[in-house]
Amino acid sequence: MAIYQYLQMFSVNIFALMMLIVLFIIMKAKSKDSIDNYSKQLLRILVIMNMAALVIEPLTWITDGLLIKGGFFYSYFSNFLLVLLGTSMAGLWVCYVDFKTFGSKKRLKNRFYYMHAFMIVALLLIVNAVTPVFFEINPLTYGYHGGPFKWLNEILTYLVYFYSIVLVYIHRKRVSSSLIWIVLLFLFIPLAGALIQTVYSRLFFSWSTIGIALFMAYFLLETTSTGKDYLTKVYNRQSFEDYTNQLIEKKNDFVLLMFDLDHFKEINDLNGHLIGDLVLTEFANGLLKVFSKQAMVARLGGDEFIVVHENCDQCHIEDLVSELKNILKSNKIPQIQTLSFSYGFESMNKDLSFDDIYFKVDQKMYQNKSR
Repeated sequence: MAIYQYLQMFSVNIFALMMLIVLFIIMKAKSKDSIDNYSKQLLRILVIMNMAALVIEPLTWITDGLLIKGGFFYSYFSNFLLVLLGTSMAGLWVCYVDFKTFGSKKRLKNRFYYMHAFMIVALLLIVNAVTPVFFEINPLTYGYHGGPFKWLNEILTYLVYFYSIVLVYIHRKRVSSSLIWIVLLFLFIPLAGALIQTVYSRLFFSWSTIGIALFMAYFLLETTSTGKDYLTKVYNRQSFEDYTNQLIEKKNDFVLLMFDLDHFKEINDLNGHLIGDLVLTEFANGLLKVFSKQAMVARLGGDEFIVVHENCDQCHIEDLVSELKNILKSNKIPQIQTLSFSYGFESMNKDLSFDDIYFKVDQKMYQNKSR
């Protein structure tokens, strides 16, 4: 078959591949402005795996019966990889759904990252090298033939996808409606594509429809906020929570510092909101000058800010706060020169949850404010 015929035959794959390349570039660019949390990492891996499948699928056809040196190996290996990708992507998708629901990597580890179907298929592929299970490659013609249990891989794959629906249904009170819709679409769009491909074998919709579902998942579930506070350009509350939960999951040491501006309402009332916004922006800039190289700075909302400082010795916190005060005093704007703030800090230990350490630092900050 001529090259242009293959290009025509796999035009849907090519279009889907181009779409996913653009999506991957967008994801990488956006990650610079937001916390690259685990759910985004999982989705990015799914995009890479889907791109690999869109390339490998045409190779299984191109190498079918290709009588060249190594033709048998190319044909067998491309089909081998394509079979593995089906259940591994399904398991990874359930990992993504589970993490969006519970936000726990430990939970995924305890569930073997939902790779049970993948392990079954991997074992059967080992058997397939001896006796056909999923497929066989004729050693003389290098032609592909489906095995007696080819259907088993597809059944296992869609059972895993179906489990994601069961998961969000059971825990529907804690998940967003967007996640529920995406989970439904992630099963039924690729299923429709697979059924079309079963009836019309030259229409390659299975892997390309998964690409469409991934595209929708990213823009509906991962771009609801930019990750940065619009006014101050520091991170927002969601990014702070994602980042802190990651550190807790990894059991990393850190110190949490909360800041609250004193008499900020009076600044707004006396000088107007334009000056109020300027005060917030300059205070955020001061935090960045002091902490940005060592910590994450975020705005919780209103006049409250928080800093997540990793590998920090508590004895230096007061020095950093003094440095912040000096930066504010040296500002050219009068309202910032006289700006005061309250603060509190707490070190993380292994016995504290996110809610525990947040409550403790919040209490210490308000104790400081009441003095």
